[in-house]
Amino acid sequence: VQYLNGGGPFAVTVNADMPVKNLPELIAMAKAKPGAITYGVEMSSSVVPMVARLIKKRSNIDVVEVPYKTTSQLIQDVVAGRVNYTVGPPVSAETMVKAGKLRIIAVTTAARHDPMPDVMTVNETIPGLAVQGFLTLVAPAATPRDVVLALNRGVAAALKEPDLKKR
Repeated sequence: VQYLNGGGPFAVTVNADMPVKNLPELIAMAKAKPGAITYGVEMSSSVVPMVARLIKKRSNIDVVEVPYKTTSQLIQDVVAGRVNYTVGPPVSAETMVKAGKLRIIAVTTAARHDPMPDVMTVNETIPGLAVQGFLTLVAPAATPRDVVLALNRGVAAALKEPDLKKR
């Protein structure tokens, strides 16, 4: 029906009490404590674990992956300190970031993300590593054409809304 153009970044997010303020500090901590740092990933997406593993491989750190079935459980465990960090869409952690319980330390876009200009990119630490998410809206093949067109018009109109563009 519609490709939701642009998508957004993934974010490296840590517990707010963790003593790292950016990705280079997280990498330094992981190198100082091989095998002791954990990261959680929600496994229903193939992209998010891939991004987390690319960061691990390209920064040459020995960290332990902890798989999760749901994002909500993963975020709860990062907040509780049961895992040290996560990689995922920033919106997943937004409520806890605003509450001061989590901190986004890097985003995966090639350039800094406009809504978070003070947050560095992964690319600034690991040159060439930039990944942007995307969304696609689909409907069953048998969906009537008038319904598909109505959905397409509605999504296209929503994508023009300034508030949605900002988010």
